[in-house]
Amino acid sequence: MKKINKISVLLILLLGLTFTSCETTDLDLVNDPNQVTVVNGDLERYMTAIQVDFKSFANAMGGNGASLVRIGQMGSVNYVNAFAPASTNFEWRLAYSNMFSDMKNAEELATSLGARNKHIGVMKVLKAYTLMALVDYFGDVPFSEATNLADFPQPNLDDDASVYAAAISMLDDAKTLLQDDESISIGVDYYYNNNFDKWVKLANTLKMNAYLNTRLVDGDAINKLNAIANSGNFIASTADDFQFRYDVVVNNQIDFKTSWISIRLYRWWCNWLPV
Repeated sequence: MKKINKISVLLILLLGLTFTSCETTDLDLVNDPNQVTVVNGDLERYMTAIQVDFKSFANAMGGNGASLVRIGQMGSVNYVNAFAPASTNFEWRLAYSNMFSDMKNAEELATSLGARNKHIGVMKVLKAYTLMALVDYFGDVPFSEATNLADFPQPNLDDDASVYAAAISMLDDAKTLLQDDESISIGVDYYYNNNFDKWVKLANTLKMNAYLNTRLVDGDAINKLNAIANSGNFIASTADDFQFRYDVVVNNQIDFKTSWISIRLYRWWCNWLPV
């Protein structure tokens, strides 16, 4: 009888603990703690996430292009079987769900903190690059209604020419912001290690690429391209290559895991520039 009573008491205590746990435990955990959100957002965390996502985006888009022109293995003998609408879901998610959303929140943070124009300038360069890449691959893409899910849960497509024009304007804004001497540097710059003169060269090089791509519909495009070329302020040597590097200090040690992904603009684009 005593043994039964003891077992009964033990069961009651266990049940009590169970109910108490249910009442005090927050089961409504729907946010990934490893992801940057508005709640846990820190400007430098945003900048790191944006740079890493951009690296992945550029690599994925480059892989698609390499497969299409048979530099890389396409996975099929014909284009119809090699690609499906869902084949580039990863790239779309990186661009819109990750980078563009993070950039929107990060820019608000940077503006509120003040003296962070270089942060905003870098984001504008990366966003312009991403938008132009999307247009080059897909044509019309969402832009004006993107990253505003409350008003536009299914954003409409913008005309590709207008997106290109917006990207070029974005690069002009970025150049001004990147040359703001009152602005502080980025916590970790995986591309140019806070050498903002090189970021300006990148912005100019991206504009040259845009003018090259639009020369058949813009009669003044080549003149604009040549104006930048004559200034000399563009990527003209491997010393200014736009590359992602993991060479940062972690716990007083160099974490030198140089990514095998290398985004090299100079060698590719200069082969296409008019003499």
